[in-house]
Amino acid sequence: MIGNLKTALRARLEQLPWMGEATRAQAIEKWSTFTPKIGYTEVWKDYRGVALLRDAHFANVRRLQQHLTQLNLAKIGKPVDRREWGMPPQQVNAYYNATWNEIVFPAGILQPPFFDMSADDALNYGAIGAVIGHELLHGFDDSGSRFDAQGRLNMWWTANDRKEFEARADKLVTQAGEFEALPGLKLNGRVSLGENIGDLGGVTMAYGALELALKERPLLQIDGLTPQQRFFHGWAQIWRRSYTDEALKIQVNVGPHSPGKFRVNGPFANLDSFAEAFGCKAGDAMVRADATRVQIW
Repeated sequence: MIGNLKTALRARLEQLPWMGEATRAQAIEKWSTFTPKIGYTEVWKDYRGVALLRDAHFANVRRLQQHLTQLNLAKIGKPVDRREWGMPPQQVNAYYNATWNEIVFPAGILQPPFFDMSADDALNYGAIGAVIGHELLHGFDDSGSRFDAQGRLNMWWTANDRKEFEARADKLVTQAGEFEALPGLKLNGRVSLGENIGDLGGVTMAYGALELALKERPLLQIDGLTPQQRFFHGWAQIWRRSYTDEALKIQVNVGPHSPGKFRVNGPFANLDSFAEAFGCKAGDAMVRADATRVQIW
């Protein structure tokens, strides 16, 4: 799956009409050095010597934090150990590390609804596949795109290509700003830009990867849905949420991620593949007009 996603991303990088050849070469070099980490680390943190008490939670947290601080201080002057992970294996999450140009998927996320061994490829590509694509695209979002293939903070773009990228990103900011989470409460598209770029690009790359998989192993309809429809069902399924108004206000005002509804409908309304899968026509609610549609990667 990761191989198909990387192949789909490489194909997009080679075909982007707005990117010049000098920047394209740098982007492909960065693509070639992506490192995936899956499951768990082989280098575990040593907590021996930390005295924990059953009835002193705050004191335990403080002792553990002090211990971790000492472990970090002990690294000074030593070679970087790239075997380390920034998340424990049981955490249901994933991340991109720009300075190491790596994508990391703890074991915790490799379970339903993100990944299901008993499910078909279409559903899994739409779920964990698009999450993998999301993390890959963090390497090319508004922040990660400032780091080169070696993880150095380095503007490897030409001025014109960066301008083209930012013009498309600005349209995505505008789209997010139109989404009303609660009456009178709209998203801050600038704060959530990196994650929205990851969502749009991740779904796009995962769909391209699914098409590669279907060439090798075609799928039939399941539960009345075509493989293409099940792909989008997979992405929608992982972002099902029920928010209280208070939680939604915090998400909109503080969190870098958009609420679940926008994470689904936002990218889908930009994609021809979604409209084709569900027979949507120009003017339908889930089909953006060409003037407002966004495609970055």
